[in-house]
Amino acid sequence: MSKKVSSVDPISLLREYISSNKLIKYADDHLYFGSSKLPLNTPTAWNPKDTNKLYNLGDLWLFLDSHLNPDKYPEGKYYEEQRRHGLQIVSNRDKEEIINYFTGKKEDSEAINQELRASIKIPKDGSSKKTHKPNYEADPSAKKKLKTENGEGEVKKSENNDQREEFKQSDTYLKEKENIKLMDLLFRLEKPIDSKNRALRKLNKSFKSVLNYFNAEPRPQSQGDQQAPAAPKKKAGNRLEEVLSMGGGLDQANPIILVLSVPTSGGLSLENAREFLEKGVYRDPITNKKETSVKEKITFSKEIAGKKVSFDLMSDTGYIKAENLWPRVIAVFITGYAHQFQGWPDGDKASILFSKKRAYHMKYHDVPLHDNIKKWNVKLLEVNKNKRYLDATTKNAFWEDLEAFLLQPLK
Repeated sequence: MSKKVSSVDPISLLREYISSNKLIKYADDHLYFGSSKLPLNTPTAWNPKDTNKLYNLGDLWLFLDSHLNPDKYPEGKYYEEQRRHGLQIVSNRDKEEIINYFTGKKEDSEAINQELRASIKIPKDGSSKKTHKPNYEADPSAKKKLKTENGEGEVKKSENNDQREEFKQSDTYLKEKENIKLMDLLFRLEKPIDSKNRALRKLNKSFKSVLNYFNAEPRPQSQGDQQAPAAPKKKAGNRLEEVLSMGGGLDQANPIILVLSVPTSGGLSLENAREFLEKGVYRDPITNKKETSVKEKITFSKEIAGKKVSFDLMSDTGYIKAENLWPRVIAVFITGYAHQFQGWPDGDKASILFSKKRAYHMKYHDVPLHDNIKKWNVKLLEVNKNKRYLDATTKNAFWEDLEAFLLQPLK
């Protein structure tokens, strides 16, 4: 009788290798944990905060690998790999929890569905072995032949039964049995997708009569039934209309304001941008750090030319490029260093870049101005370190300048 198969859930296996700095190999959409081979889409019990779709093994591994090995993942590379493998992006709200748990800083996490975790088990000694088949050439005793008139033999039924019983106790059979239980659990927990196609798939119901009705010759329409030809789509007259029309249909796309990805004294980042742009109150992101995690984007509204417009504050240029959101970027906050534009469209040509996107440089009033800011087409915004009542003036200057830029007629 074969020994009992040792099993472990994917989260525990990944944590064991990450926390111990063991080598995890990747090849052909599979991860290799020693002798264990698991596909990237292996399900796990890790529940994201922003969605009901559980992270799979590949989602967690790719994020952790990019975080622990930044040299392998230059700006935007993580999102390229995520799209290439069809993986789910790990949201900013989940990143800290995932890092602390899998690196061993935390022993447990509330994000793990323990009931589901107990049901998701995989063989610890590898899952890529081939199905067991008796080797009759190597082991003649496995198949006894009886002489017949043609000189051929057949296996006794009792021996076949013995082999079947032996196979049911083998590693392969036990692994397959566990996999079947796992898939059955996932199908039972899976929420059906409501769609038009699913609604039409009804047992013992035919829609042939409906098809025949619409396939029949068209009936003459009365003058009142005839629809007027659709009016041609109105061409955008300025930058704001152009961006809003990118949503398609009735939905409007939000213009994006790109702020600094790294908090800087005197600068604007996701930590302090909304309070300043909405209320006109500047908080230094270095001296006034907040404990709350920063989201991938922050949305707020502002009236432009008498119309309420929603803006998205974002800082991750890699995500923006990966999701093809760059055409929606209308304003960028810059540091003055050219390397900030590496990988940006037209990033090597500042004059072209700043003719398409309105650029702003924000600093404290007593900090020397960077030489590049003096020669680039950039709007300078200054705040006082101590006089908060002057912040509103700087905020108003920003919106007056941006509104003028957005309402410029398109050439």
